[in-house]
Amino acid sequence: MTFILRERTLGILTRAMATAFSQGELGTLFMEVEARPWIGRADVSREKRARWLLQALHDDGRPEAEKVALDLLQRVLAKGGSGWGTPEWMSELENAIEADGLEWDSEEGRLVPTVPGLALPAEASALERLLVDKGLPIAAGHYRQAVESFSDGNWAAANGQLRSSIEATLPEIAQQLTGKQIGNVPSAVDALRAAGHLVKGEEEFAKGLWALSHASGSHPGLSDQEDSRFRLLAVTGYLRYAVERLL
Repeated sequence: MTFILRERTLGILTRAMATAFSQGELGTLFMEVEARPWIGRADVSREKRARWLLQALHDDGRPEAEKVALDLLQRVLAKGGSGWGTPEWMSELENAIEADGLEWDSEEGRLVPTVPGLALPAEASALERLLVDKGLPIAAGHYRQAVESFSDGNWAAANGQLRSSIEATLPEIAQQLTGKQIGNVPSAVDALRAAGHLVKGEEEFAKGLWALSHASGSHPGLSDQEDSRFRLLAVTGYLRYAVERLL
């Protein structure tokens, strides 16, 4: 079972908790979120206290542990947005949770899902595992780098890696199913259609997704967060659908 927050996010959250709260405030915070079953020693540094707690929640993995982690995250983000200045970790944490399928609504003071019903961390990790299991490690590597770049706020790099993940997936699928050496995505889609492997409308969708992956490409400054989020969600959904169905 995949934890709702990736380890990268938990690492950033650890630093944020250690920076934003005193030792006494951490103790109060842990009480407020009902974290007692997962709390470690109190006679250590703030960063160790935060790290031990978040690691225990991650290792537990049950819904009640996820609830505590999300409550901590929400309270830390609220603290980061409550002062006169914005702490350095605030934007880093907000970018990280974007790749976890969450956004911080500062006006409402609460976490909201990027897309209702879609738990992006689970979808993302499931796709990476699926690509590896189906013998597509290069595509899995590009996809993992795309998610990491997105969480870093590097939208252009995320877009470039998403394009590479498509390029490393569809031609390989076509080659495995048709026995023909195929060197590019459009030719792969054509070959899959000709062999009767695509559902109605899939040819246009796949080619459209490939064309979109070239718009505002990997060059810095040519993409923004909304554009990159859309690509991440679209590529995640389609590649998982295609790989599960065709291989």
